[in-house]
Amino acid sequence: MMTAISVNNKVDHQRLQQAAQWFALFADGEINNQEQRDFKLWLQSKNNQQAWHFVDGVSQQFANIRHSEHHNVALNALGSPEQARLSRRNSLKLLSLLPLSALVTWAGYQHTPFGSALQASFAGYVNDYATDIGQIDHINLADNSQISLNTASAINVHYHNQLRLIDLVRGEILVDTAKDRRDFEVNTSVARLRALGTRFSVRQFNDNKVQLSVFDGRVAIYRVKNEQEHIPTPHLISTQYIVEAGEQVIISNENIQTLAPANTKQISWQQGLLFAEEITLAKFIEQLGRYRTGYLNVSPEIAQLRIMGSFPINDTDKILAMLSNSLPIKVNKILPWWVTLEPK
Repeated sequence: MMTAISVNNKVDHQRLQQAAQWFALFADGEINNQEQRDFKLWLQSKNNQQAWHFVDGVSQQFANIRHSEHHNVALNALGSPEQARLSRRNSLKLLSLLPLSALVTWAGYQHTPFGSALQASFAGYVNDYATDIGQIDHINLADNSQISLNTASAINVHYHNQLRLIDLVRGEILVDTAKDRRDFEVNTSVARLRALGTRFSVRQFNDNKVQLSVFDGRVAIYRVKNEQEHIPTPHLISTQYIVEAGEQVIISNENIQTLAPANTKQISWQQGLLFAEEITLAKFIEQLGRYRTGYLNVSPEIAQLRIMGSFPINDTDKILAMLSNSLPIKVNKILPWWVTLEPK
């Protein structure tokens, strides 16, 4: 039930900025009758309603804002006194007008980790190992294999007599396998990956696609007939693909697509760095958004500026300051959790 929202990027950016400005105005609690009328008029547009619901959805991550009495002022602007008495449950019903799948898709499209934030909030309670947004963790397994978890990632570990199995629930991992008589495999949403004495990374996307990058050794890609994840000896269909060192691919249910050669700079995150090598500002902000809770976007006017350098991902505010000092851009923070880059 995936819902695509097709809007012009520039217009969409402007509508989202307007919605965030309205939200900030209501949060301040200083709004007069004319502004309430203006808001209701603005909200008559379907596109504006979508923008408003998106901003309201991002605010769900911040309970102190969501639960404040100022938030009810925004609800008051929606109409009659009866509407003004909407409970928090009913306000969430407004958000449900747009399917969560669409919000997550739109969130990814708009360079915000909204969907990842919801998943990461509960990951540590149900998975063996998990990281929050902006957190990186390094794990030594019982067989001396090593796994690094990137931001908002989660795995489960199942070691059997015949198989070492890692279930990638979400996010991205870097694997260094240790020698052992048992096979080492990573289970993903679309395929099983068998390490052949190797170092590799696996990133699982929300759209049932997986990126595999091999830095040493080889990795075999299999399709599993039986989807039970704890089977020590799964029935495997014939090998679909062998990925050699220096190669990377995107795996989907339909096919396997070869990408540009794997570059160890793309796993600089394990050292706490985000590396950019002549990429656009839009692409860089998309990557940076994975390490920051809230909404982060870039104005279309500056989206094609080029970025080069390495940046410390443990301080995203510092990265934004570095960008504003070296490029003709400014950081516009309408709300603590709503940040956009605009032309100076």
